[in-house]
Amino acid sequence: MQVKCPFCAEQVTFRSNGVCPACQTQLSEQQQQKLSAFIQKKQAAKSGGKEIQCALCGTRNSAERFECSDCGEPLRETTEKGDTALQIYRKKKTLVFPREAVLPDVCIKTNHPAKGNREEKKLYWYPVWAFLVGGLLLAFCFQKKAVVSFGVSKEYQKHKRKLKWTGIAIAMGGVMLSVLMIFIVNSDLLKVLPAGSGEEICIVLAVVGIVVSLAGLIFAILQSRFVTPVKITKTHVFLNGAHAGYLDRFPQWEV
Repeated sequence: MQVKCPFCAEQVTFRSNGVCPACQTQLSEQQQQKLSAFIQKKQAAKSGGKEIQCALCGTRNSAERFECSDCGEPLRETTEKGDTALQIYRKKKTLVFPREAVLPDVCIKTNHPAKGNREEKKLYWYPVWAFLVGGLLLAFCFQKKAVVSFGVSKEYQKHKRKLKWTGIAIAMGGVMLSVLMIFIVNSDLLKVLPAGSGEEICIVLAVVGIVVSLAGLIFAILQSRFVTPVKITKTHVFLNGAHAGYLDRFPQWEV
């Protein structure tokens, strides 16, 4: 629930530790108690006295909410088909969930509220043994695909875009260096240098340019990824790369 911050006067939803997300100022213990009582009173009045208590942080939410107003934890997860909750789990550093499960409106990389901002990714996975035995052809035969939608903050999206474009710029710089060196080798610009030495230097720099361009391209591709599938089955998706606090929201996978 949004309230007016007494420090910066912005309408914000205070975090569970009493920190304002706008000015990063923390409420005193007495202020937090007053704020909690005020929010509970408002939510109770809005819902006609019916409330849902968040299992993660204990905040009481109005009955019509689907996610906790404080931490973003799902209060009652449903699928588009209207089925009851599809449980999400953690397995050490791996996030485990049914294909149809709705991940919470929380940034999977920072554990901060995503505020409705989401990424939808088409993920592919195949068993390692299939690639080792039969190469790409056999791996393709055993490949599994899943479309996953998860919350991600706009700040983190912006950060990833900067890194991706940095990788692209490095790749382009490497390509330009290689092209320039090849042009110099095929021109008359090396006649001022001892025979053969200039050509060798240009060839080495051209090779370095190719290596740099490949490294930049790989870096850019990696920065376009948010999570990595470690396994995809007919029923569940197993992902690595989620924030530790995000994983702590869910019970341990016991299967």
